[in-house]
Amino acid sequence: MSDIRHEVGNHQQPTSATIANPKTFSTTRFHHSFFESKMQRIHSFLILALFFIVFAAAENVEYKCSTKVTFDGDKMQKKLKQMTSYYQATSIRCKRHRPCIRKKLLKLKWHLVKWKRALYIPLPEGTFDLSVEMKPLEDESNKTPRRHRNIYQIVARCSKGTICDIMHVTEKPRGNTAQETICSKI
Repeated sequence: MSDIRHEVGNHQQPTSATIANPKTFSTTRFHHSFFESKMQRIHSFLILALFFIVFAAAENVEYKCSTKVTFDGDKMQKKLKQMTSYYQATSIRCKRHRPCIRKKLLKLKWHLVKWKRALYIPLPEGTFDLSVEMKPLEDESNKTPRRHRNIYQIVARCSKGTICDIMHVTEKPRGNTAQETICSKI
């Protein structure tokens, strides 16, 4: 009768053989609870990943330039990571000498315009304002010839021990005499 209750019950009851060997009894209980908790963690992780994929993919950043311009948030983050990796690699190679860093950062543009900063306030040592071009979402499907499109740049401040922080986005019409303007975030 006790054998029938043991088989019918929802939870396994310890038998005399497993009680006699406490090592086996404790490890089977441990493995059972371990795998249950692992499965719960995997399910919660998958739900969390799905949440971030759905909401992070739809994140676009809008700026007010001469017109309303929309940028892909993921591409902006990739550009900032790219700027950070280029800056860190060249600053290590050049030991923070400005002419060497300017020469080595060929993929990034040296941003000479000093925005939002008085002329008498110098940048801290090893800090640079760098910019890289970025296409807005509308530009990718736009049929306007390239020579008539505006140029948009992400301007970021890169410093010694941190990642590059975005300062602003600038817009410049094509041509040598065109003025570069700062776009405001909407």
